[in-house]
This record gives sequence, C-alpha cells and structure tokens, in this order.
Amino acid sequence: MSAQVICQDLRLWDAYRRANLPQEREAMNSLGEDIATKALEEDAEPELREIAVEHAGEPGVSADAMIPWCTENTEASNPTSPW
Repeated sequence: MSAQVICQDLRLWDAYRRANLPQEREAMNSLGEDIATKALEEDAEPELREIAVEHAGEPGVSADAMIPWCTENTEASNPTSPW
C-alpha cells in the first residue's frame, strides 16, 4: 500500500478526530482500523509498518503516531489540510 494512500486516509481520520462529533466516532474508529491494516501490508512503507506493529491493537494510537511521518514525507491533496 502506498504511503500516499495511507496518509490521505490518515488525514481524513484526523479530520474526524478534530471534529470531535459523537456521530463521527464510529467512522473514525473504522478508518483507524483500516489505516493500521494497510500499514501492516507487506508492501507498505517500512516506517509506517513499524509504527503499526509497535501499536498493534491500538488503531487510534497507531494513527496518531503516523501523523509526524506523513507530515514530513507526503503532501496533502487537499490544500485546507492542517498538515
């Protein structure tokens, strides 16, 4: 899975988190699990895979820990993204 795809999903996850709306929590949790699963795939970026392994079973913690890497190594396709 390409880092760009994982990081785009991560940006959406972060938007859900920042919105802090109860009705979005299920979507955020589901997306967090998807991000962790994609990061664990064999063809995923090694650094993202390492983070996912380190925080296995904690998709929210894993997603949060991936933000600095994505900020530094990918560009958002949405110009309003905060990172």
